[in-house]
Amino acid sequence: MSRVLLLTGLSCLVVVGAANSREESVSAQFQKMYAEYLEACMKDWDNATHMTKSQWRRTCERVAGERAKFRAEQGDQVKPKQQ
Repeated sequence: MSRVLLLTGLSCLVVVGAANSREESVSAQFQKMYAEYLEACMKDWDNATHMTKSQWRRTCERVAGERAKFRAEQGDQVKPKQQ
């Protein structure tokens, strides 16, 4: 009986470890994509826009976060648009 409990406990640890690894992977993907999207968005700002640079940054941060979250959650299912 104690072996069954031990094996069950170890199995649970493996499952939890795999889930944590997946979350870390998604988080790393999110951070990378967020930084890329934010940088690209900020390059589009200039003095002729109808927004201040700080307003533009806030908008870029929101949009970059939404895009990165979606892409990270979808994983390989969403392919970037080829130019």
